[in-house]
Amino acid sequence: MTITDRRYIESPKVLPIRDFQQSGREAVFLAGGISGTQNWQKESAQKLLDETSLYVVNPRREGVDLAKTGHEAAAQIQWEYEHLRACNLVMFWFPKETVCPIALFELGTFLGRGRDTAFSENSKQTNGSFPWVFVGCDPDYSRKFDLEQQISLYDPRVKLRFKLDDVIEDVSVAATELLKRPVMR
Repeated sequence: MTITDRRYIESPKVLPIRDFQQSGREAVFLAGGISGTQNWQKESAQKLLDETSLYVVNPRREGVDLAKTGHEAAAQIQWEYEHLRACNLVMFWFPKETVCPIALFELGTFLGRGRDTAFSENSKQTNGSFPWVFVGCDPDYSRKFDLEQQISLYDPRVKLRFKLDDVIEDVSVAATELLKRPVMR
């Protein structure tokens, strides 16, 4: 499946920050399993593009199996680091095929200290009415119990979903809510 919507950003393509900021739109980063798992990102991206006005940022490179070390891997890690922090919404999906250690690290970072104070419970941007991190895992994901426990301890507003479509729906609802709020840049 090829996605041609200009709001779809796939690594190594760079999020057009100026266009993005001027559009008044928000962006969602698709975090989660890549290596050794199905391409859940494409299906999710297409649904989010169809249902919302969000930019969708996908770290998975179509048809590329990146090395675990070296210049290309370092460039991918840098790309993910920058784009993950440029997005106001982050959707995590943990498939059953792999533990996803990097995604677990990223989720822990976001839940543990947050990205910035703009998304705290007292934020004018989100008004604290919905979480900006959305998490789901396959019912057979090996670390499901750990996700349930850690998420409930760090931020009980974040609901762990067990179907990919339910996580996509949560993001869509949040995107609709964001459109109702005045843009604060």
